[in-house]
Amino acid sequence: MKPSTEIRTLFLDIGGVLLTDGWDHHARKRAAKHFKLEWAEIEPRHQLTFDTYEEGTDVTDATDQIYDLLYLDPSTHAPPICELTWGTFSFCGVLDHVSGRFTLFLADGTPVRATLSVVFNEFIDVDVLVQENPTESADHRKTRLVKSGDRIDNIAAEEYGDPAKWRAIAEANDLDDPSQLEPGYVLIVPRLP
Repeated sequence: MKPSTEIRTLFLDIGGVLLTDGWDHHARKRAAKHFKLEWAEIEPRHQLTFDTYEEGTDVTDATDQIYDLLYLDPSTHAPPICELTWGTFSFCGVLDHVSGRFTLFLADGTPVRATLSVVFNEFIDVDVLVQENPTESADHRKTRLVKSGDRIDNIAAEEYGDPAKWRAIAEANDLDDPSQLEPGYVLIVPRLP
């Protein structure tokens, strides 16, 4: 099934949306702090209520637009990115899960009120993610070219922040005598457990 229309704006009551657990863990904590909410009172999911009773129209025209946000874009193989904004607070995420129930019907059986429970996972642009979490750290294996005067304990101090962790480098490189590093040798700097 292909998404029928693109949602540009969805207006929701902050009380029914913000006091929820539909964002990822860190984004929810930031939202709770921003709006001075009690973390312990935050509910498990976003509850979105759609009501078309006054218009007498089928509420699934509105709810289907939310369900359509679960479909992957064929060109990117990724779900659409949603931006949720309340005043100065903004959250970008992708819809991970939707479940719904109809709670009111017209006499002819047409559903006119529905409540959807939705869960969003935070979306972070890859450039921002790499900037916040550098790929070169003591947590990743890498190599280092030995220069004249290099000592294994100094390399451990630079790479791990602790000169006493030199043994991990020595073991990864099968060094018989770690005090005899030869310039030009490429050392493996292993990830620490």
